[in-house]
Amino acid sequence: MQPAFIHDIWNNLLLRNWLGIYTTNAWIFRLGYALPLLEMGAAVMLCFERFKKIGCILLIGMHAIIMLVLGPLGLNRNSVVWPWNLLMPLLLIALFYTRRLQLSKTFFKKPFSWLLLACFTLLPWLHLVGRWDHYLSFTLYSGGVPQLYICTDDPAALQSMAPYMGQQRNGMVHCRFPLSAYQWGVKTMNTAPYPEERVFRSIALQWKGQHPQAAARFYIYQSGFKPSIRELLP
Repeated sequence: MQPAFIHDIWNNLLLRNWLGIYTTNAWIFRLGYALPLLEMGAAVMLCFERFKKIGCILLIGMHAIIMLVLGPLGLNRNSVVWPWNLLMPLLLIALFYTRRLQLSKTFFKKPFSWLLLACFTLLPWLHLVGRWDHYLSFTLYSGGVPQLYICTDDPAALQSMAPYMGQQRNGMVHCRFPLSAYQWGVKTMNTAPYPEERVFRSIALQWKGQHPQAAARFYIYQSGFKPSIRELLP
């Protein structure tokens, strides 16, 4: 439920890359907010015996659509999430659709349970102030995660990195041949690098180790309707 989801996931991933729809219509953008509302509503339905099967069906359909978008029949991207989206429908059927909802009083009597719940519910909020990882805060497909760009004019380095460079250019990265670490990761691992500054700094140091003669600059780009960029010093 944030503009970054509308910009990165709804508009860029789903509308443009998957469906081939290019639009600036504000109402079509706002329609994207229906997806998180539907997902949260279906999750709430799982808590009520009367509505849990409807919630299961909605969430199973959601995972099926995710596989259609990201799987081999769609964009064929980010294969690390495929097993997760195949397993979740099975867990929904096993834990909710075929069983009666029951809460264990024993669970809530254990101090460790309350510690677990506190970590699960409170720590993810710290990512808003840069004190907790994005992907540990349920933002894997929420959009707005930072991205690393590498800039160099060294001919040898550019030649070795050419297979990993995409056709699209980021206008905020001021260099002739910007290398997106996201594209690099997708083309080598079919998944994106972990979007944290300590990881980006490690990537930058390894890149400099592989190309010791090449002068390079590294930038962290934050996408969105109001994008920003800053230089990273390895």
